[in-house]
Amino acid sequence: MSTISGHGHAVTPSNIGRTLLAALMLLAACSPIRGDWTAQDLESAMHFYKSQRANKEYLRIVRGSDINRKFTYEESMELGREMRTALSEARQVAANPGFLSKVHPDIREHYRNEYIRSLELTLQNMDHPNYEIAELADRLYNSYVDWYLEHQSEIHIPKER
Repeated sequence: MSTISGHGHAVTPSNIGRTLLAALMLLAACSPIRGDWTAQDLESAMHFYKSQRANKEYLRIVRGSDINRKFTYEESMELGREMRTALSEARQVAANPGFLSKVHPDIREHYRNEYIRSLELTLQNMDHPNYEIAELADRLYNSYVDWYLEHQSEIHIPKER
């Protein structure tokens, strides 16, 4: 399997389309605001959506690229910016474990160990390209998506305002 590379990152092709589809499914699976959501929970939901949007934008840039082409400096900067935003927003979600418990009793572990870790590894890979790191990031993200899709009917996130 080849990787997309340029200015310090390798992205495996298998995570591009799957990730875009998963991001759309995650957003579509959100539930209406229910009475037990606190203001802090609604803020955490906002961070959840921001992380998903930044990750989706990162993938839009990568997906629009020829698999063997080098990214321009500007594209590389934008990719890094989007991934840092996705990670920062995701960490703010994880900082409210009460919110994650309301979303689903088991999501906290998957969100931290798979989603957030995959974002961290993607950023690490952007700074120091390494195919094994890209593959691990891909596997972790896909594991999170698989779990999420398997439990989608049990997951409740307030709709974005």
